[in-house]
Amino acid sequence: MNDQYVVRLVHKYRKKGLLIDTNLALLYVVGSLNTLKIKEHKRTCNYTIDDFDRVIRFAGLFDKVIVTPHILTEMSNLLGKSSELQNILSGFIRSSIEIFKPSISVTRTSRFASMGLTDSAILSIAKNKFLVLTDDMPLAAILVNASVETVVLESLRRI
Repeated sequence: MNDQYVVRLVHKYRKKGLLIDTNLALLYVVGSLNTLKIKEHKRTCNYTIDDFDRVIRFAGLFDKVIVTPHILTEMSNLLGKSSELQNILSGFIRSSIEIFKPSISVTRTSRFASMGLTDSAILSIAKNKFLVLTDDMPLAAILVNASVETVVLESLRRI
């Protein structure tokens, strides 16, 4: 994925919105509390402060950050009981747009059994509507194969 392709995607989806997958949304929240916490939290310890900066800058290019209830539930559970992190999550939720698709309809998709609920909902909600930002390469491959335009963190690292 080259720079020009990413720029084209930003222009195409700037007004529509960017759907951020769970792990990068966690990075967004943990880094927003304190960038030094990124290396301390078990779900973000493989990321860098530069990765956090990339995600923040990239998300800032879009009018809307999109999430699903499934992503938010995963985030809340993975952040643990830290009131500081839960407060940052609360602010993240207020600044995002939550798109709901009933789980019953998500489970009817042919890929549900192999993808699970959260990723199936991302596929269902993003198709023809939103750009997806993820670092989950298997998910990215499925999304691209299903014609869902996707940017992976690794691409942002090369820009």
